[in-house]
Amino acid sequence: MIAIGSDHGGFKLKQEVMEHLDKLGL
Repeated sequence: MIAIGSDHGGFKLKQEVMEHLDKLGL
């Protein structure tokens, strides 16, 4: 999952995914 943030697009996507998981309480 960390490998996703290798570029700006991937970093943005990872941030959104992490926020979504945080909302789910994971």
